[in-house]
Amino acid sequence: MKKNLLLTLFFIATSVTLAQNYGLYIGPAVSYHHENRSRMIYGPGLEERSSTTQFLGTGLRMQKQFNRLFGLNMGLNYVERQYEMIVPYNHCNFEEFCTYILAHVDRYGYKTIEIPLGVNLYVVSNNKWELYFNANGVTAFDFQSIYHPYLPETEARTINEFNFFSGSLTTGLGLGYHLTEKVKISMEPFIRVIHAQRSDPILITGYEKKWTNFDNLGLHVLFLYRL
Repeated sequence: MKKNLLLTLFFIATSVTLAQNYGLYIGPAVSYHHENRSRMIYGPGLEERSSTTQFLGTGLRMQKQFNRLFGLNMGLNYVERQYEMIVPYNHCNFEEFCTYILAHVDRYGYKTIEIPLGVNLYVVSNNKWELYFNANGVTAFDFQSIYHPYLPETEARTINEFNFFSGSLTTGLGLGYHLTEKVKISMEPFIRVIHAQRSDPILITGYEKKWTNFDNLGLHVLFLYRL
């Protein structure tokens, strides 16, 4: 009898925990990115130039845990990337007065929408804490490209086109804390394991790697509400 009572209490406690945590969560997210970028530039020979930049992102994230071990996450993220690097570019593309003098930019960047879709593997999941590993496939589209001319120095040029930007695979660790039965906050440090970059047709380079590894790391902070 006592054993059956303990089993019943354990089942009730487990059911309550599952009911509290296994819903669909949705809410705003902010992110910090630290990214490295390098290009081979035409000169007397080939010269490698690089840029290390930091930027913030904002967006919306959703999480759904299906059982004690597995869950899915997805979302939208807006990021404005900017790279500081002197690179020759095709100024004729902007219908400028074209000369034989090669024009350069010293800054360029992209306004980007990222779509992450991934899997969470839970190590700890109870009514207060969550600890999980995740892996995410990220598809990114840029809808505006911005170029700041350096030589000759003129006003910034923009191209408003919706183009495929890149695809990448990220992995990281998540730590979540339930502030209430409905609200939780999660922090997810991440690293980009592999990255397929978009080649920018405006920039004139000698060579740029199509695939790069471990070129971006950062942190996502999620504020989620259970529906």
